[in-house]
Amino acid sequence: LTKETAAALFGVALVRDARAEANVRERFSRLHPDREIGENNLKQADVPEGATVFYNSVGTAPGFMIEKDGRALCALPGVPTEMKKMFAEYVIPAIRSRGESRIVSRNLHVFGVGESTVDAMLGDLTSSENPTLAPYCGSGETRLRLSARAESDERAETMLDELEAKVRSSEVGKYIYFVTRTPEDADRAAPLAVLTALRETGRTVAFAESITGGLLAKLITDLPGASAALRGSAVTYATETKRTVLGVDGATIERYGVVSEECAAEMALGARKLFGADYAVSTTGLADASPYADGRGVEPGTVCVGVATERGVTTATFRFGAGHTRDHIRSLAATRAMHMLLTNLRSRFE
Repeated sequence: LTKETAAALFGVALVRDARAEANVRERFSRLHPDREIGENNLKQADVPEGATVFYNSVGTAPGFMIEKDGRALCALPGVPTEMKKMFAEYVIPAIRSRGESRIVSRNLHVFGVGESTVDAMLGDLTSSENPTLAPYCGSGETRLRLSARAESDERAETMLDELEAKVRSSEVGKYIYFVTRTPEDADRAAPLAVLTALRETGRTVAFAESITGGLLAKLITDLPGASAALRGSAVTYATETKRTVLGVDGATIERYGVVSEECAAEMALGARKLFGADYAVSTTGLADASPYADGRGVEPGTVCVGVATERGVTTATFRFGAGHTRDHIRSLAATRAMHMLLTNLRSRFE
């Protein structure tokens, strides 16, 4: 109904765009070579008359922008991958062409100190009107978004450089671990920082995952260039596979349980040997209040992480508390594991 509503609002008819129609036909024939294309499919190429068409390079339905009386309406496909690409290719340039100023942002990622403490450390820096500085609480870390409005991108970048220098000279500076410039990268800062460090140093990593169920490997393989650094991953969810795949000693499990730093240490060491990686990270824990297999009464939300390197293995226990969803516990565990790996990477080469 979006196109019909837009056309009615602007008082125009819907017309079929020839280039968009050709794209719909080509993609349909490629995906369904034995089927005849129908009118419902071809209707995707209809746009309001007089609109600027946003052609879809990764899907079928086009987007468009229609203007009247100094106002513009943009409509995009609902498929997230298509929408994001079209927004970057068409909408952002259209918005910029209509304005006399530029807005540029960057994100400083902070780990090891909470949002309220960060806010107190920043003091008056958060009261700046242009450029602005706003803290946001993420999954186990804090993000500082710096934004500047100026007559050019170059001037805005200079303003951000000046504000970033002030932030880094504050108490917060020592907790900043990475900088991103797009919303997409901001959402994956920790794995992006890890992969960047691995590639810059020519090192490799492997994972041994229990509670995170493959999330660590996914976070890395979601990024371009992951094949240069990731050797492999073993999701050893069952107690037996921790023994048979990773070589965790049965006596260790019997004495300390699978949710223990001792087990996490042997999982990491086993993964490093199994995959021949420079670094290996393990996660084991209890995500919710379901009965614990060996009856040791481990508190839900408890996660143990191990990081094995050529210098040995380091471990840590995190208690995120009961009441969180399984997904949230896994996300927090993955974030802490990434930061433990990043700390080891940076300490090795500093």
